[in-house]
Amino acid sequence: MHRYQRSDSIWAEEYITRLEDYEKGFESKTCEILPAFIRFNAATLEYAPINPPESLITVHAPEVFGDHASEMLEASDVNRIQSYFNTIEHLKSFLDFIELRVGGKDYSIEFGKSGFKRGMRFEVPRGSLMTAIDYRIFDDLLIGNFMKTTLIGKWPKSRLYPDFTPYVARYADNANARTQEELREYFRHYQKRRPIEWFFHSLEQRSIDLFRAKVEGGSPVFESGKKAYWWLKGIRKLS
Repeated sequence: MHRYQRSDSIWAEEYITRLEDYEKGFESKTCEILPAFIRFNAATLEYAPINPPESLITVHAPEVFGDHASEMLEASDVNRIQSYFNTIEHLKSFLDFIELRVGGKDYSIEFGKSGFKRGMRFEVPRGSLMTAIDYRIFDDLLIGNFMKTTLIGKWPKSRLYPDFTPYVARYADNANARTQEELREYFRHYQKRRPIEWFFHSLEQRSIDLFRAKVEGGSPVFESGKKAYWWLKGIRKLS
């Protein structure tokens, strides 16, 4: 249900998942896929459509949302941005720099001491950038499709996974785990609750991350691996 209504993100509307797309490729001998927007009776297993009217898309200029292309960062903005990224310790383990292009001017945050071998550039309006920084919702910029992201240097085929997006959006912003010790404590809570499940989950996630880092997304090998993964998941559930 993710829709776009900014003039600088409306291009992504062509690639959204529509309701009729969900049933494509769905195959199951034990389940059926139900239509969207229904009222379901769990006692009788009956359902009835709700049929809400579809929301019409009205395209707005970025300025409506407080984003002006010529607006540059202020000195206090730069300090807040540097503090935001510098406190996420994991970034320093694989990233040399982050460059921000705001209002036509570049601002650099340096992590590595061995030169500029791997970095990333975000081209984004000041208004949305500072909102994401101050409210710690950087993932909104990543999925908004109006910020231009450029990867510089050698990156894994999985791009921003597993080192950037999870550590910034999930752990730092959502869980407030920014340092290595805070991350260890965060994971320890899950490990204590369900140690056996945690072990298998960690093993599974590491395998997924390694596969995605080595295999190009959308390639025949990737699609075959994805089908094999879900087949094994189904076997595990049955057992």
